[in-house]
Amino acid sequence: MIDVSDTGAQLCVEASAGAIDEFFLMLSNYGQPVFRRCKRVWTKGDRMGVNFDKTKITDKTMKGAAWVKAPAL
Repeated sequence: MIDVSDTGAQLCVEASAGAIDEFFLMLSNYGQPVFRRCKRVWTKGDRMGVNFDKTKITDKTMKGAAWVKAPAL
């Protein structure tokens, strides 16, 4: 994770991850993990910009979703 705000983040990703349009980002460093539903806005090389989708996350939403795990800042 390069940068994060309340509305989105800039991530450094592997080339194959740049093709994912929507995924859950799990932030964990210590304590309970925090989940953010992300929608890709842009990609440039190994960088990806995402907006956080603020809709409520449910068990149904999380089932079968793509996941990216990043350490919290």
